[in-house]
Amino acid sequence: MLEITAYAAMAVGAFGAIIVSCTHYNAFCLKRFGVELLTLPAFAGVGIAAIIFWEGVLYYSDALAKHENLSNGLALLGLGGAGLLFAFVVNIRLTNVFYGVVATLVQLVLGAFLAPFMIMRDRRGL
Repeated sequence: MLEITAYAAMAVGAFGAIIVSCTHYNAFCLKRFGVELLTLPAFAGVGIAAIIFWEGVLYYSDALAKHENLSNGLALLGLGGAGLLFAFVVNIRLTNVFYGVVATLVQLVLGAFLAPFMIMRDRRGL
């Protein structure tokens, strides 16, 4: 029981550290560039693009192994890749190369985890 409590405390601490870091990064970008990059819609958009890209990888590799049509996987790869490229370009144009790439990578990592929850939240009408 103690191990579960320790793991839960570490998870809550890590989540809190991520939230605080994102808040500080947003405050810095707002002060320096006049824009907040780490917002929930940005996380959702990049996360959905990442999920579509990953599904394209899975479809492509499955079709390649079964000697089937590869076009569905390639279409998903292209769609997800275009979404990720769009996020990189927008974030870089709003800030500069370093801060835009960092923000996009944070959106990519966290957005891939948050996107399914945001989709479920929107489906319930909350």
